[in-house]
Amino acid sequence: MPIVQLTGRKASVMRQNIDLKAGSLSYATLGLGFVASLLPFLALIGVVDLHALLPASLVVFFPPFHVAVEMFTVLVAILIFSTGFHLPSEQRPLSTLLMAAAFLSVGLLDFFHLLSYPGMADFLSINTMRKTIILWLAARFLCAVSLLTYVLLPAFSGRGRWNRPLLLSGSLAYALFFGYVAIWHAEWFPATFSESAESALFKLKAEWLLIGLYFSTLGVIAVRHSDRDLTMVRMLAPALLLLIAGELCSTIYATPTDTVSMLAHVYKALAYLLLYREMFVESVRLPLLRLDLTRRAVAQAKKEWENTFDSISDLVFLHDAQFLVIRCNQAYVEASGLPLEEIIGRPYFEVFPKGDGPQEACLDAISSNQERAQEIFLPELGRYYQIHFILVHSDDGNYLHSLHIMADITERKRQEERILHQANHDALTNLPNRTLLQDRLSQAVAAAERNGLGVAVMLLDLDNFKVINNSFGHAVGDELLVEAVRRLSSALRGDDTVARLGGDEFVIVLRDVKRPEKVARVVEKVLGIFVAPFMVGDGHEVFSGGSLGVAMYPEDGRDEQTLLRHADLAMYQAKQAGRGTYVFFTDQLDQRLHEDFRLHGKLKHALADNALALHYQPQIELASGKMSGVEALLRWHDPELGNVSPDRFIPIAEATGLILPLGDWVLATACRQIAAWEMAGTPTVVAVNLSAQQFRQHNLVEKIAAALAETGASARLLELEITETAAMENVELAVRQLVGLTSLGLKVALDDFGTGYSSLAYLKAMPIAKLKIDRSFIKDIGKDGDDEVIVQAVIGLARNLNLGLVAEGVETDIQLDFLREHGCGVVQGWIYAKAMPAAELENGFLRMDNPKN
Repeated sequence: MPIVQLTGRKASVMRQNIDLKAGSLSYATLGLGFVASLLPFLALIGVVDLHALLPASLVVFFPPFHVAVEMFTVLVAILIFSTGFHLPSEQRPLSTLLMAAAFLSVGLLDFFHLLSYPGMADFLSINTMRKTIILWLAARFLCAVSLLTYVLLPAFSGRGRWNRPLLLSGSLAYALFFGYVAIWHAEWFPATFSESAESALFKLKAEWLLIGLYFSTLGVIAVRHSDRDLTMVRMLAPALLLLIAGELCSTIYATPTDTVSMLAHVYKALAYLLLYREMFVESVRLPLLRLDLTRRAVAQAKKEWENTFDSISDLVFLHDAQFLVIRCNQAYVEASGLPLEEIIGRPYFEVFPKGDGPQEACLDAISSNQERAQEIFLPELGRYYQIHFILVHSDDGNYLHSLHIMADITERKRQEERILHQANHDALTNLPNRTLLQDRLSQAVAAAERNGLGVAVMLLDLDNFKVINNSFGHAVGDELLVEAVRRLSSALRGDDTVARLGGDEFVIVLRDVKRPEKVARVVEKVLGIFVAPFMVGDGHEVFSGGSLGVAMYPEDGRDEQTLLRHADLAMYQAKQAGRGTYVFFTDQLDQRLHEDFRLHGKLKHALADNALALHYQPQIELASGKMSGVEALLRWHDPELGNVSPDRFIPIAEATGLILPLGDWVLATACRQIAAWEMAGTPTVVAVNLSAQQFRQHNLVEKIAAALAETGASARLLELEITETAAMENVELAVRQLVGLTSLGLKVALDDFGTGYSSLAYLKAMPIAKLKIDRSFIKDIGKDGDDEVIVQAVIGLARNLNLGLVAEGVETDIQLDFLREHGCGVVQGWIYAKAMPAAELENGFLRMDNPKN
């Protein structure tokens, strides 16, 4: 019989306590019952003579004894009926009701048996031994069958509406039937006791049938005791043993009034007493014990629930339909900052930490009759919570109260914010990246369209950043970028956006531009912050200006992509214009872009069709006036466009990657010309320019070696020129490339010297044979003293390092005289000759010993 559904060791211990309390004396009772029942068994097999053992003098007390014992058994039978049948219990088994109802009939029949016993006043008819024994056997038979049924029936509930009336009616009908037959028609039954005072065969068979039923009940208990409470086994077994002993005495007594018959009645009385105890334990004591267990289990469960409820880290509280708090856990108490007694019974929005609308969400959940979940922020706590609104209804569907569970998601939100920040910001500078820039620019354009204002998009590229980064290391480059961002941020408004596209490119978005002319002042301010040097690394002072392109909304574009593309194009033009300046986008720049695409296509076809040419400009020794070598310069004549300047198509080739095949063509053509002049007896040193992209090729040395081998040109007649900027981009790579090139036997010159960031240490480490003074310093000789100082310094540097020196771009006598006076060995420029085809050079300079003194 299930009591309370508990789990674990506690439940097992409590069940054991019930068994101990319910039958603490039952083992002793079982032992006594077994010993007592041995006596008639021993008498049956002739070991003991009960007639001799029991005092015969007791027979004179049989009438009062019989009355007393039978009245006692009737009383116990009625108690069994009353206890098992009338005590209210929702879990009363049907088997218990059946046995209780049966004992009502057993008590009545025993009472009729008492009244019908010979020697008593006649009961409705003449009292005879047959009459009283019929009533005795009817009672005993019903008792045996009810006990067998009791242990056979499963623990079905007796809560059926008609169970009790039907059982009660059946029990009374049985008693009345056998009372009627025994009182008025006893002759229907065979003789129960012969005239010779010997038991009749019918009675004997009936007694043994009863013994068999009792043994069957014991067998069922032995087999199925695990299906019922162990208490039933301990109570029923001794009672059945006593009933069996009583029936055995009834089979062996000499007369119904002798001492053995008296012993049979004693056994029956003791058995009834044990049966009543079983019924009392099952109907009264066990339910009380179970009730006690249930109360303790409920109290324990309540305590555990309260401990669990208070140990929940989430904030949990309940409020009723009037929003009054009826329960909350310790976490909520701590979060509210109020004692528990000030929270319970108050409207929860008075004690709930102020936040962004949880009350409205709760009302919405109640009105829609749907559970909700919402993320909220509580400024008082500085925490984010996800609050779940769970609605509790009664069985008929009416709203009772709400359960609020608030999970702290602050760390999750912060982690999400960190991830979102990382996804939208540059790791080094913490500026918005391209993704966030698109969003900011889109918002700025939308706002400008609504308000009738403008937006300025600036694309800034730091000048010489790659040289600084490769010369001093990436850590110094990162420092430069961070400092540049700091200067930019200080020069702009708080609502303007500065974003990093990557590398050294930044985008500045100026919102709500009212007058475009103010943008130029902002641009100049931005460029002005880069005039001062940057202190980076271990006290290194470096200069990095900026080139800036500007596009305006709505004049230069009405969407983000167009504005960024036009700003990029304007920035490219600023770079081309000499760096350190800015360019506003114009339609002409857009037209220039289309022209560049057209020019790129034509250049690609010209390269494929071998429609390009090399011209050669002489380099003259000032001391002797003789030509020391030539520089190979690329020329392009297009049938439609005419002569296209290298300053026009070389940047396009560099921007599109066409510079690599173009450089390969120049190198191969120059090597063939070297071989041709050498075979003609006029060996001439030819200088060939290498672009930065060519110089970075990992197989550059192999390519040049292959070109020399294929053309048969002498390496000593090939001179390669690399720009100072290209050499300083990656000093380690430059040293490896230069060592490899000079190992072929050729020489390397450093072109445009003075425009980059060369240092004496790097110059000394690189196998450079010659320096070329950039034309930007030569052109202002006689006009700018600073340039003259720089030229003198370069001449002195080359002399001290024992390097060759060429001054390019010499066009005037003043420049020539200055260079000759200060010891420059070789010059190149229009003052002697422009670049010319090979045939013209052969007919002129290659045959002249002294073109000009």
